[in-house]
Amino acid sequence: MQLEMDQSLVDRISALPDDVLHGILAGVGCVRSAARTSILSRRWRGLWTGIDTVTIRDLAPDAIHAALARLARPAVAALDIHVSVPRQGLQPADVDSLLAAAAGLSPAKLAVAIPGRSLGGDADVSLPLPRLDATESLGLEVRGVLFVSPPGLEFPKLETLSLAACAMDLAAMVPRCPKLRVLRVTKAPSPVYKIEFLSASLEEFAGSTLRQFAIDIAAPALKKLTVACNMGTDDTLGSLSFVAPMVEEISIKCWYFSMRVDLFRELWRVVFLGIRPVEGGDGAPALVLPRAHVMSLQIIMSTRFPESTFTEEMEKIPVPFVTVLELKIGSRGHVFGPLLLYLLGIYPAVQKLVIILLEPQPNVEDTCFRRRCYCEKPNRAWSDETVSLISLREVEIKGLRGSYHEVDFLRLIFRSAPLLQRVTVKLCSAIIPDNDWYNTILDTFEEHPAVSCTVCL
Repeated sequence: MQLEMDQSLVDRISALPDDVLHGILAGVGCVRSAARTSILSRRWRGLWTGIDTVTIRDLAPDAIHAALARLARPAVAALDIHVSVPRQGLQPADVDSLLAAAAGLSPAKLAVAIPGRSLGGDADVSLPLPRLDATESLGLEVRGVLFVSPPGLEFPKLETLSLAACAMDLAAMVPRCPKLRVLRVTKAPSPVYKIEFLSASLEEFAGSTLRQFAIDIAAPALKKLTVACNMGTDDTLGSLSFVAPMVEEISIKCWYFSMRVDLFRELWRVVFLGIRPVEGGDGAPALVLPRAHVMSLQIIMSTRFPESTFTEEMEKIPVPFVTVLELKIGSRGHVFGPLLLYLLGIYPAVQKLVIILLEPQPNVEDTCFRRRCYCEKPNRAWSDETVSLISLREVEIKGLRGSYHEVDFLRLIFRSAPLLQRVTVKLCSAIIPDNDWYNTILDTFEEHPAVSCTVCL
């Protein structure tokens, strides 16, 4: 009885139309597994050659060529190839031939991945892109290859381009893609120090690289921007520049070596810049126009003299609206009040302020001698000021060390933020402040009973 039921089930499946069976075979996950169904019965023999979505995994180039040659369709909807590299590696001609064979099937979606540095040698090689008139999505992951688009070759339907571990001249490529909407570049090869292009159609750009000294993009229709990179070294100057007036969502993680805060050339240096959209838990409304963002900065006291300034760099990044300001400050005992006033003046719409005072490194002494230090210049009367912080609702300060200029800053915040709701202070774990200082903080809090204040020892 069981055998009869199983046989009946097989017959019913085999009786389905070819298009339905092709969909089942496409869902198997690999063309090699789909081809094995030919042993089931005469009905299934060679049926795999008609599938419209082709996935090839862990086959050598010769086997891939053979599989592609057997496909019965003149064009496929999707072709996803992951090459199994032979022990002797690959030659550039192997990759060129494989791309040409894939392009011959006119895939609407094409992805080719060749793991590792399969071509051998340390030098990058140049390979031409094949003609891809029907391709709407192209993904290439071939380490150490610079793809070149021959003169006059256009990609009329290409909407999504993804490059991983390989590169191409985007300044020349992007204008040839009139419908390009999404561009992703990850793990750019070391020789590629600059990404630059102009696009009238691009709506989303994502760039994640280990070393990128310059990114210069002009995309008036851009709505979503994601960047993560290192901006140069001590001996080089990196820069981000985006012309994107319509951008709605920005996510940036950049490590800098040559950017100073304009306030004191001799003192503060920005080493990290982060920007991300505000989510529900960040203390500010996410559904605002323009989209609210979090600005994260790590700033250290430095005796170096960086070339670029924070203001100059921010003018090149179209941050829509900053409502949360997160600061990590390595002050080494310096007065940080003027620095914070300067930053709050740049972002007056901040609703939440988070300050983390980094503990000094071992064997590094505080260097601030207030009567002789630059940290309060040019405004030594900063603690008596009142600035307009009408949007500020919440303040968190972690790592207070028992200095009276810290109390001065707290008092300034209370004076300047009439709608302040919550203040949380956490003391540095290595510091036991004297009773006078601690009592001064408590007295300051008691002067503002409408604000919920907390001190964590």
